[in-house]
Amino acid sequence: MTTLALLPFVRPDGRVDRVALHSRHGVRWLAWDFLVGIAAFWVGYILSPHTVLSEMPALYYMVIVGTLYGFTLSLCSRLSGVPRPEHTWSNYELFATAILGVLFSYAVFSSVAGLVIFRIYGRFIAVGTMALSLAGLLAPRMIVRALLPLSPLRVALYGSVPGCHEKDLFSPQGFMDLIGWFRPRKDCTATPPLADLPLLGNIEDLTCESTSQFGLDILVLCHGDHLTPEEGVALMRLPSVGIDVLTLGAYLERFQRKVAVEGCSANWFASGPACMPNSSAFWAKRLLDIVLSLVGLVLTLPFWPLIALAVKVSSPGPVLFRQKRVGYLGQIFEITKFRTMRIDAEKNGAQFAVANDPRATRIGNFLRITRLDELPQLLNILNGTMSLVGPRPERPEFVKDLVQDIPLYELRHMVPPGLTGWAQIRYRYGASRDDAQRKLEFDLYYLRHYSLALDLEIIIKTIPMMMKGSR
Repeated sequence: MTTLALLPFVRPDGRVDRVALHSRHGVRWLAWDFLVGIAAFWVGYILSPHTVLSEMPALYYMVIVGTLYGFTLSLCSRLSGVPRPEHTWSNYELFATAILGVLFSYAVFSSVAGLVIFRIYGRFIAVGTMALSLAGLLAPRMIVRALLPLSPLRVALYGSVPGCHEKDLFSPQGFMDLIGWFRPRKDCTATPPLADLPLLGNIEDLTCESTSQFGLDILVLCHGDHLTPEEGVALMRLPSVGIDVLTLGAYLERFQRKVAVEGCSANWFASGPACMPNSSAFWAKRLLDIVLSLVGLVLTLPFWPLIALAVKVSSPGPVLFRQKRVGYLGQIFEITKFRTMRIDAEKNGAQFAVANDPRATRIGNFLRITRLDELPQLLNILNGTMSLVGPRPERPEFVKDLVQDIPLYELRHMVPPGLTGWAQIRYRYGASRDDAQRKLEFDLYYLRHYSLALDLEIIIKTIPMMMKGSR
């Protein structure tokens, strides 16, 4: 116990300190990946059978080149979306993004090294460096992930709104322990936000002096925008004793990387940045769309005749499928895809497409799983009606009803719709009103956190999804 207590993430009582293990902004993981890159290059260089220790390059050379690879690995691991331990992820996502990050980083590193110092490293150094980099990315994340449930964050709720009525929101991967709720001062008749959730008291019971009684790490405000000045003062004191006070939206952003549609604070959402059409980020996004869509067209056009032939042979009807969709700022545009369904697929009216849709043809199922049916949308991206990354464009018939049923749904149209997007890679194929709301939570996260780095992360994460056959 004494030996364990010397570790920075173990408390004096022997419990794992969950707060110390958590990286709020991911900076420590960027720093770790940077150090892993330096160490991987040095060790890979030394272990190469062609390396003679007596003829090692000067120290400054190893420092400069190692630092270059460390910086590249740290950047590419971030852009590839290698997840942090406290986020929700599968083993497939962790391994796929880590492998992509290592491959991209070494490709960039070797290109820069060849152009700047005119040096191409041999296969033994390359394989050793990449293998050590992959181990360095995976091992610590898996270790910390295993430690997190040993001492979960203790979470309490303040107030009760509909968005807090899902217990799964507060127990991602078992890292959270929802201990109870506090009743607002002015609402003595408020009911628990969750069934059987114990009442810990009123706001008067949540003082700096009594925090040790609850052992609280996070207080989530399930109270909308209606705090009194007295409540605000009481809550503002809590961070001074190590308790994070978060709105429901901020809580979900930090730990689940999505935005609550129901129950989030309107003031909180309005305070977020937006990708406006006159911003430099918007024009940088458009430039990236043009470049990548042209590259995509050059690489895939030779396969279009083969796909068209397969579609034509598999079922009667046209090769291409055109349909009206709602795009940027609510404008209607026409989307183009390779046809994957029978020509009478909507004889009973408009329907949501679903996974393993029985209306799909045999070749259509394959095209949908691999997303090859969406290749013609590169033309939509090139002409500006779509973007490479953004919310999925929906049909006007569905949008009319969803705007009425789901709060904030029209905000999806603040940016151009995308071929892929944050909601597409984080949630299953949407086939209902509830699925549309769940996907909107991820679309809103994308709107609040838009950046070229997030776009690149989404693009890279789409690759393993296509390889896995996820849609």
